[in-house]
Amino acid sequence: MIQGHVENDTWTGKDGVEHYDLRLIVSDIRLKNRRAATETSAGGVADRSPEGDGGYDLNDDIPF
Repeated sequence: MIQGHVENDTWTGKDGVEHYDLRLIVSDIRLKNRRAATETSAGGVADRSPEGDGGYDLNDDIPF
């Protein structure tokens, strides 16, 4: 889950061309714990907080 907001900006360059800028300002990123996802998909309800039990294991494979 990513939380944040979008900022739009426009300006005219020295050459007279109008430029546009779109920025995503991220305030919080939370990665879902793989074990919690397995428990939930098995039909049960995961009894963990949104942060899980410490987040993620750096030794786990990245799923993408």
